[in-house]
Amino acid sequence: SDLSKEKLEVAKEELEKRIFQVNDIVIKELSEMKAEQLNDKKGKLEFENKLKEQVNELMQEGKVIQVYTTSSILQ
Repeated sequence: SDLSKEKLEVAKEELEKRIFQVNDIVIKELSEMKAEQLNDKKGKLEFENKLKEQVNELMQEGKVIQVYTTSSILQ
């Protein structure tokens, strides 16, 4: 429906405005993890869930339903 499309757009715009906060959360979470934790599925899921929870605490309009890891480089 148009209403849900409008809500999605508002949430998307808010998330884009908060991207610097999202990046901060990512950096802080990663700094507390060891590379080995991100090597397995369980560790990646835990990381994604922590991100989702923390970003949703920031969001005023809408919420994050799923976080996807699209690439990773471990050093």
